[in-house]
Amino acid sequence: MQIEAMYLRAFNLTVITIGVLAACGSPTNPDKPCLYAPTVDAIVSATKANTFDPSPVTIVHGHGVCWQNKATVLHTVTADSGAFDTNMYPGKTFEYPFPKAGTYAYHCKIHQGMIGTVIVH
Repeated sequence: MQIEAMYLRAFNLTVITIGVLAACGSPTNPDKPCLYAPTVDAIVSATKANTFDPSPVTIVHGHGVCWQNKATVLHTVTADSGAFDTNMYPGKTFEYPFPKAGTYAYHCKIHQGMIGTVIVH
């Protein structure tokens, strides 16, 4: 009986731990907010006004941009060159590294006129 109680407590503790970890998220969770990091030089918000804010952004080559959807509707982050294209659901984020200097235009495929620019030095 005492062994069964120990197993039951261990099982309950495991279930509680999994629940807490799931509620907190993880580093790979797409719901994580954009944070400035050694390789993220700019954070851009897709807004409910169907704009990318701020734009343009300027970063150093080898670093990246993190986009976050702060709206309640789906947006895309789509490079005019085709280098990247992602659906960004409300509350989601998208990070992209820019290895070479240049000017990169992007847009939302859903909302005409929703455009942005990344300038990479």
